Amino acid sequence: MFNHTDINFEALKKKAYNGRWATLEDGIIPLTAADPDFRMSTEIEQGIIEYIKDGYLSYGPFSGLPEFKKSVAEHFNTGKNGNFAPENVLAVNSAAMGMVYGCQICSESRR
Repeated sequence: MFNHTDINFEALKKKAYNGRWATLEDGIIPLTAADPDFRMSTEIEQGIIEYIKDGYLSYGPFSGLPEFKKSVAEHFNTGKNGNFAPENVLAVNSAAMGMVYGCQICSESRR
């Protein structure tokens, strides 16, 4: 469950480049943008560290790394009783892009 005491307000004030955290009174949580305001999971943090150990951080495949797609499918299949194959997972860089792609897919399927 989400607990506001889990938020590192000082880190957010330093890293929130849009300034919304830096301009708010302590204890106020802004809901004005989709910036991640919560710590990433340990698994994601360790995965990123492992990925950049060789000193390179480059763009991955447009549709997402195969290991990522496999992990997402497994998460929804085991944790959410889904029935997804990795090839049905599309990685996007934001919720907005996900909505754009979803609208495009719906629009194309109606033709």
